[in-house]
Amino acid sequence: MKFLRCMLLVILMLSMLFSAAAAETAEDTDSEGNEFSGNAAKEEVSVLTVSPELQKEKNMISITVEGKTMTAELEENASAEAFLKLLQEGDLTIEMEDYGGFEKVGPLGSAIVRSDERITTVPGDLILYQGDKVTIYYAENTWTFTRLGHITDATAENRKEFLGKGNPTVVFSAEADEEILPGDVNGDGTVDGRDSIRLMKYLAKEIDEETGMVFEIREKNADLNQDEEVDEKDLMLLMNDLAEAGER
Repeated sequence: MKFLRCMLLVILMLSMLFSAAAAETAEDTDSEGNEFSGNAAKEEVSVLTVSPELQKEKNMISITVEGKTMTAELEENASAEAFLKLLQEGDLTIEMEDYGGFEKVGPLGSAIVRSDERITTVPGDLILYQGDKVTIYYAENTWTFTRLGHITDATAENRKEFLGKGNPTVVFSAEADEEILPGDVNGDGTVDGRDSIRLMKYLAKEIDEETGMVFEIREKNADLNQDEEVDEKDLMLLMNDLAEAGER
């Protein structure tokens, strides 16, 4: 087992070296479409690659259906801020109905500001419709409305199962009670090889065919070294832990 552990770590380190070498010569673009290369000045590249999402804490909420709870990450728009303020006044219980075979929808109880745009939903999207209705999508739909947030837990299939069949009673809460299980990258409650695979896909920015987005992870669970960043160092720690567990 020690030999297998060493081989896994060597393969990982080699892949990191190849990725770094490719990054030095590859061309990339900034958010405005301006190209820059690996030969650009360090200061210039830093400015172009800083992610605004990493510069501020993300707002999380809890969504509970029949005693089961999932966590949703709110968008950075005026509608999501207004929705969060409603929840901060107290939990919001909504009787939701299944509609169209792709969403659960219910009355918000009052209208909030809209930030509408034409978008295509993915499973787990939390949507504001017409300013006074909230919907949770478990399949795709294209329309003009406002994305409030997205359920971050598990897979599209798990989210659909979570919402259940028929017309659920859904409780939205401002404070997300997210249990942290170091290494449980995919949020299924266990730490195993599937978590290392999910983290590899996330770091490689691989697209999940189910959602059309980069594979999701539970960031707090994935940040094994607790440096508030999820990167290759966390992957190495996870693979090392799994290898040690295999020896026992």
